[in-house]
Amino acid sequence: MKHCKTAVSILLSVLLAASMVSFTIFNQELDSYSMYVNNQIVGVVKYAAKGLAFYDSAMNKIREQYPEGSSIESEVYFKETKGSSDKLSSEAQIAKAIGQVVEVQSPAYAIRINGNTICHVQTFKETEQLTAAIKKPFIDEIASSGAQLQKIGFNEDVQFTPVTVNFKEIVSVQEALKLLQQNIEGVVEHIATSNDTFWDLAEANNMDVDEIQALNPEINPRKIKKGDVIVLSLEKKLLNIITEETQTYEDAIPFEVEERDDDTLLRGKTKKVQEGRNGNKEVQVLIVRENSRETKREIIKETVLNEPVNEIVAVGTKKPAPTPKPTKAPSRSGSSKATPAPSKKPDYGSVTGEDIVAYAKTLLGKKYVRGEVGPNSFDCSGFTVYVYRHFGIRIQRMEQHTIGKGVAKEDMIPGDIVCFRDPGHVGIYVGDGNMIHASSTEGKVVIKSIYTTNYITRYRASRRIIY
Repeated sequence: MKHCKTAVSILLSVLLAASMVSFTIFNQELDSYSMYVNNQIVGVVKYAAKGLAFYDSAMNKIREQYPEGSSIESEVYFKETKGSSDKLSSEAQIAKAIGQVVEVQSPAYAIRINGNTICHVQTFKETEQLTAAIKKPFIDEIASSGAQLQKIGFNEDVQFTPVTVNFKEIVSVQEALKLLQQNIEGVVEHIATSNDTFWDLAEANNMDVDEIQALNPEINPRKIKKGDVIVLSLEKKLLNIITEETQTYEDAIPFEVEERDDDTLLRGKTKKVQEGRNGNKEVQVLIVRENSRETKREIIKETVLNEPVNEIVAVGTKKPAPTPKPTKAPSRSGSSKATPAPSKKPDYGSVTGEDIVAYAKTLLGKKYVRGEVGPNSFDCSGFTVYVYRHFGIRIQRMEQHTIGKGVAKEDMIPGDIVCFRDPGHVGIYVGDGNMIHASSTEGKVVIKSIYTTNYITRYRASRRIIY
């Protein structure tokens, strides 16, 4: 009986303890509110009023972080919930969560290139800082060369447009600078073989020979070596800088050869009476560059510093003593007819520059071979010698820049010889700014403008043989 009472007592004690635990747990449950901003939960508070106080305090601090004129989108509401006191959020936790979910619309400037938006920066002053940073290396380069900067700008259409965007889309000046200076295409290079020519490379890559020459000024097209790195295309940037500068330098003025008749010298004989001396002039040029690479050069002013002194050559006009006529000897057949005398040399005074050009054009397409003077292959000097020799006019190889009469570049007429330097080159002017010549870069006789960048910078002299 005693044991039964003890068991009952134990059971009652257990039941009482269980009821007390249940009562404690029930008392810990309480009404609370889940707090939402922009439909995202940011915390749990005991009272909605207290949550609103947290919200107002957080929003005041958030507004101080963004530029004036920004619009902050935030919608707050509460939902009743059950929870324990240890699940309530602190003010700091709620403020941090609100800062992560609010939407901030801020005034900014969109940077657009050719109509495409690249990025956004906060102020117009930042757009000015960006353009100054991009242009500075090119301005400094021109200044260090001694040239005078005339104009600098972008090759693309660049616009800075005021907009309103999500603040998260705005980037710093440093980030924007990296985006604007990025390359969109890399350099294209070709490793030369022993058989490569600029002509073959131009044809294979749908380019002009002069383009390849301009991209590779340090490579002699006549001496391409196996392993040479030949640039076929420069890198292309998202934003490209165009500059215009003026440069001033001195250049030689070639002397002319003046011929004077001298009746004390036999015909065909010459004598130098006065040494020629080159003059010099100050030349001012306008140079256009894209990303520092020259694309155009134009002479805008020339000032003569020292006039050249003409070389004077006496040309004999004295007729030689008459040669006795050969005695007519009878032929073996008994005929009294004499051996006919050789035919008289034609009068070349009737040859015109147009005749020279017309005959030169019949040789278009003939191969370029160094040292050859025809009839099926030529180098540049050999080509001019061959064409003139066809009309009985003999000129010396490699001396075309001194023969005949010097004329100004703008006064050239068909048939004149036009000469270049570095490397030396000659052609025959055909009119309209073109010459016919044996081209080493194209590997044949062609007609080409003398006003390409390559030839403008290398121009030396113009000589007139027929006058």
